[in-house]
Amino acid sequence: MKGILKRGTALIMTLVFMMSVGLTAYAEETVAGAQVGNVELRSDGTVSWSLTGKPEDREVECYRLRVERMSNGNWNTYRSVNVYEDSYTINFGSTGVYRVQVRARFYGGAETAWSGYSNEVTVTRDDVGDWSGGGLDPAEDIIANNNRYGNYGPGYAMNGPGSSSSYGPGAGPGAGPGASTGSGAAGTSGWMQDSQGWWYRFSNGTYPSNGWHYLDGHWYYFDASGYRVTGWIWYNNSWYYSVPEGYMATGWNYISGKWYYMDQSGVMQTGYVTVDGLTYYLGADGSRLENGYTPEGHFFDNRGVMII
Repeated sequence: MKGILKRGTALIMTLVFMMSVGLTAYAEETVAGAQVGNVELRSDGTVSWSLTGKPEDREVECYRLRVERMSNGNWNTYRSVNVYEDSYTINFGSTGVYRVQVRARFYGGAETAWSGYSNEVTVTRDDVGDWSGGGLDPAEDIIANNNRYGNYGPGYAMNGPGSSSSYGPGAGPGAGPGASTGSGAAGTSGWMQDSQGWWYRFSNGTYPSNGWHYLDGHWYYFDASGYRVTGWIWYNNSWYYSVPEGYMATGWNYISGKWYYMDQSGVMQTGYVTVDGLTYYLGADGSRLENGYTPEGHFFDNRGVMII
């Protein structure tokens, strides 16, 4: 009986110690006196800020930016990024109202508190084009020069331009993908399929290509030849995922044995996210942490929900 009591006492002391470590890590998360301020968001997407009160014995490892977008009357995280310079430029991929918060992360893991919000910037369709070439940086408007990544996704090396054998030269503008097969009667519109894949025909004979297009209530990505792309898509410095049915994924998605979260704009999220009042942690590759601790000492259960 004494042995059992001793083991029970030791277990309780171990749990108390682990909790104290987690609480200490949380308490040391912010650096007293250091603060990010003067956060400004310009209409061209440039974000600037200043850091004051930095202790002499601390060096900045990076700045963490949280970009929020107004949607249906609520602010939602649009993008979370780590920046290793003193400014950053957002490539707006959706219309709406945006704002930004910034915090500094020091070597060793300590951070400042989040700054106040920047000014708000309204992005119109003229600012982002139609996601098919207009209004965006041409270097970022196509999936890495039209490479298809299939189901590889975040964390995998890019193969270089033209590495996918599934593309081919295409049928050429106006003809439509697979024109040589005779797919689709003149004047008809809708989804078409040939030996290369799925494509969409407009009633005037044209077809979408080179970017995101909104069709039938969903966003779809089409390659340079006009074929619908599924799987992971690297676009505008962010990862997106198109489900097997071809449309852009949002919310929670179970992919290759792991959970990922995409915001309402389809951007894969990383870091801490709050969904329906619960906090989750998504690694650098976007996958949800389960049954483990973050570097800050927070524990997440087998559902991925933060416990302490």
